[in-house]
Amino acid sequence: MNSKSALGFVVVGILMMAVPTLLPSWFPHSGPDASNAGSTWLLCMGVVEISIGAYYLVRHSLFPALKRMGAQRAQVRRSRVAWRTARDSISGN
Repeated sequence: MNSKSALGFVVVGILMMAVPTLLPSWFPHSGPDASNAGSTWLLCMGVVEISIGAYYLVRHSLFPALKRMGAQRAQVRRSRVAWRTARDSISGN
């Protein structure tokens, strides 16, 4: 799965969750607790779709970005140590 299809999963999940709210006449209350199996199914599957898409987006976008930021931070830390060492050796401390 790539980022475009993961984003598609998120969008489809949002639409699946929004349809029962936006079009309540398509989902008449049929249960004893005034629920509808179709709307409940769409809500649950919307959560699943969003979860799958968000997992791949986080895994393929956020984790590499955090890894790069950590590497850059370590590089800055190493360069600061090198500068301090060079400064101390020049000043005789």
